[in-house]
Amino acid sequence: MKQLIVVLLSLWLTACASHQALHVRQAPGSHAQDYKTFTIQAIDKARGLNLPAMVKVGKAIKYALEQKGLTYAEQGGDLLVEYGVGLRNTNEVNLHFYPAGMTMRTQHDVEEATIAKMVINVNDVEQERSIWLVSGSAKVDDEEKPQDEINKVFVGIFSQFE
Repeated sequence: MKQLIVVLLSLWLTACASHQALHVRQAPGSHAQDYKTFTIQAIDKARGLNLPAMVKVGKAIKYALEQKGLTYAEQGGDLLVEYGVGLRNTNEVNLHFYPAGMTMRTQHDVEEATIAKMVINVNDVEQERSIWLVSGSAKVDDEEKPQDEINKVFVGIFSQFE
């Protein structure tokens, strides 16, 4: 299972940065309320991980799951939450369209952008299977966001873990 996650994360971290949707998959018949405790484990063997972002996201995951009524356990939780976060600096092309008589003209500019990519896999420890997976990417406007703001975003993400 862990090898699969590392492969998924590697593919995800190298994917095109233009995808900014959040992809969520929940296993049929699995429900968040069926679990009481969780353990968090950072994926550490994937290329492109960003340690400062990993720390912030780890705290936000813990906060979000506690808000759902789950209890954090250092070891032996009902759920094992594996996660990885990468940041990549890239160039972004912005196209601007201008009417010119009966045609359109274009102008473009290039801006630097930071793209964050993330994967979270929630596993049922007893059944040894993934029950919830979320992945996605987004442009990061401020890498120094306060932890409280990041926590709120992750409460929203984990609200989809039903």
